Amino acid sequence: MADTVIVMKGGEIRQAASPVEIYRKPADTFVADFIGSTNLIDIVRDGDRTMLLGRPSAVALPYGVSKATLSVRPEDVELVAPSSDLPEATVTFVRDLGGAIEFFLDADGTQVVAVTSPRSRPQLAIGDRVGLRLDPAHSVVLTR
Repeated sequence: MADTVIVMKGGEIRQAASPVEIYRKPADTFVADFIGSTNLIDIVRDGDRTMLLGRPSAVALPYGVSKATLSVRPEDVELVAPSSDLPEATVTFVRDLGGAIEFFLDADGTQVVAVTSPRSRPQLAIGDRVGLRLDPAHSVVLTR
């Protein structure tokens, strides 16, 4: 792979950066969805707090921005016990790929995908409720 990748749409450069930067810090939702898998989740400002999947969130929106999209890679979604402090979801499908386990979740109408390794696989089944820990350090707020 090249040192620099250029992602284009409709003849317009959307981002030019290293492959790792494009994956970890995409410039917009098109780039985030173009390279690898990602969860694109609406995030809104409600007064003095930020709301994510119906719960207050530690993710900060830039000054003056009231709505944005949060890009969280499936490997950065941590499945934990349900809690009133975290967004919750219901397991809708589990795909065992051998080297990775994909959990498809419904979080209040938003599909979220989480990926774990076989060694760290939580014992979850379809219909189980889980908490979603989305670390702001491992997510990107996209405003355009």
